[in-house]
Amino acid sequence: MKTLWRMFLELIGYPTPPRPEQIGEKLVTMRQLRDCHNPMVATLCGVSYEQAHKALWHFNLPFFFESPLLSNPLNVKRGIKALGFEPVEIGLSPLLNGTATPGKVGVLVHNPKNPIFAQHWVVWMGKDSNDTHYLHWGKTQDLVAKTKKELIDLVTLGTPNCVFEVRKD
Repeated sequence: MKTLWRMFLELIGYPTPPRPEQIGEKLVTMRQLRDCHNPMVATLCGVSYEQAHKALWHFNLPFFFESPLLSNPLNVKRGIKALGFEPVEIGLSPLLNGTATPGKVGVLVHNPKNPIFAQHWVVWMGKDSNDTHYLHWGKTQDLVAKTKKELIDLVTLGTPNCVFEVRKD
């Protein structure tokens, strides 16, 4: 009964409570299977999961409905503006040449094997001198390393392409 009640609350818009390891975490992580936009926005803007959840009007919708309705670039940017920040579209070049601000860039990546339907929001955390790019995937506190070519493929092989930097109004 408790599980059914929790599912109902999530369906009508209440945020999933954090697991014990998520309390006080530095990089905000996902609480549901398809809520990658929530921790991405929370990490970019330096707010809590709950604040991002509310700004993004997040609901835990069944099946595939959630992604096109709630985690599309237009709704994500609207939610960021609601938090008092400005999402500025910058494209891929500032990431590749290292001029973007680490920890302030949201990127919509695509699975090269299924680029239309397999998408995920990540935070670009910078690159090193070997052109290795580091992404916060939102699943753990660990960063995921990608080569320059892998990053280009993750961003450009699907649609829509969305790379933006969050700035304070």
